[in-house]
Amino acid sequence: MPSKIYTKKGDRGCTFIGDGTKVSKAALQPEVCGRIDELNVALGAVKIMLPENSAKKKSVEAVQTNLFQIAGTAARALPSNNPSLIEKLMSETSFFESDIDQIEERIGSLDHFIYPGDNELSIRWHLARVACRRIERALVQLMQEQEIEPAITAYLNRLSDWLFTQAREAGMKQINEGVETRFIASQNGDGFIQCIKKKLKTLAN
Repeated sequence: MPSKIYTKKGDRGCTFIGDGTKVSKAALQPEVCGRIDELNVALGAVKIMLPENSAKKKSVEAVQTNLFQIAGTAARALPSNNPSLIEKLMSETSFFESDIDQIEERIGSLDHFIYPGDNELSIRWHLARVACRRIERALVQLMQEQEIEPAITAYLNRLSDWLFTQAREAGMKQINEGVETRFIASQNGDGFIQCIKKKLKTLAN
């Protein structure tokens, strides 16, 4: 008989994590897993706007797969020191760094604050980026209670950088004619908004 979506076991504010331990829903394991779920949904919102079969879309799908495995380690359903997972995360962390470097060659390095919201795709990347940062902060707290492989925290840290860089690139694409909205701080602490137009090189999806 198919299982039902509702079990009623969590009605009193508790849940069971991967190793069978009963914990409060306010515990860090459910918190981290919930935040990973938020990022996965945010990435889905990005993915539907990307061209079918594009390299970028495939990269997003690979991240979504990794997030399920990271959630499994946080929930103690999977070992944190899984060699194949560690190797994959380290490899993809290197990919993020290489891709960031290539994008910054096209749009320039960052030396200013920017205002998110240049276009819809850009803001979706930004929403994914802040969701990733929330996972990082919760995972650092969880590290005080259980072992978390450093490759996981390094992966998430670089992932958030990659998401931010994707947001910058999307915000400066042809639909926006290469305009990036920056916040320029003055010496007296005030600031003003400045729109910078850049001649972009060809941007591949």
